[in-house]
Amino acid sequence: MASPSSSNGAPILIRPAKLSEYKILGRIASITYFPTAFTEFLSPNRLQYYSHYERGFQKRALTLMLDPRVRSMVACEATKPDVPIGYIHFKRLGDDQGSKRIIQEKASVQLWILRWLVWAWYLLLSAVVGDKDSDPKALKVFFGWAMEDNEIYWKPHKERHNRWHVQSFVVLPMFQGKGVGKRLMAEVTKRAVEENVVIGLESSPEGEIFYRRAKFDLLGKFTIHPGYEFLGDGGGFFLWTPPALKAQLDKKVS
Repeated sequence: MASPSSSNGAPILIRPAKLSEYKILGRIASITYFPTAFTEFLSPNRLQYYSHYERGFQKRALTLMLDPRVRSMVACEATKPDVPIGYIHFKRLGDDQGSKRIIQEKASVQLWILRWLVWAWYLLLSAVVGDKDSDPKALKVFFGWAMEDNEIYWKPHKERHNRWHVQSFVVLPMFQGKGVGKRLMAEVTKRAVEENVVIGLESSPEGEIFYRRAKFDLLGKFTIHPGYEFLGDGGGFFLWTPPALKAQLDKKVS
């Protein structure tokens, strides 16, 4: 079904992403995230080395689509069904029957080989050409933060172990506010309802309003690190719980 309408009045359709579209998905992310404070922190030289900057997002998109746990959907105008205007990657974590089924649906020797080749290619590319847009120190600091916060919001909580986790969710600025993001997020929530598992994600300050409107609960803000207060008070860790599971958890508490 193609709805709602885009900024041009054309209906929107949602479909699975094609592996060959990784470059355009990387371009969507590079355009959308370019002006943010977080991107300035990680990629301070992105204007001078824009191709390096965009390549990083393309690598992430391709790597995620080759992961057997990940499902990727794109939004397109119905009149241009081969031109994505937004996308979402969501990953099934855990070791329950649902996660095993998801892995089995997509797992193959060919996919494993391709995943290894992609990893080797980008490793070689980084060694030869470099990633001149980014700040290695900032990247190291960021991954350290991610590990710290994982120990707070995800790892210790058994009810969050088996979950869908939104890895990347982007809509081009000109198409935002048109219901496109809501349609893409519905692809995750319907799976969460079917499997009776939660959805987790980390939100930027820019995305917080959307997730609150989508009935996600704020688990907590990003840990504040002195000298790195560029995120301000926005964003954080969010969780969406299916109604049936929420009723079960509430019953246990009472």
